[in-house]
Amino acid sequence: MTAEGDRSIRYDADTRAYLVSDSGSEQVAPGELPPGLSADVYGVPHSDGCFDAETIIAFQ
Repeated sequence: MTAEGDRSIRYDADTRAYLVSDSGSEQVAPGELPPGLSADVYGVPHSDGCFDAETIIAFQ
């Protein structure tokens, strides 16, 4: 979610994802992130309105 509303995030095999919890952080496959988490996403906006993620940091 952004100030403008929800945003679609696209990822590929090169996208790095990290899951941060009280016990630390671990790198996971982007598809293994549970839905509904708060996340910081870094990458570039794409012309079709999606955001191409390079790094996802999700918080439990």
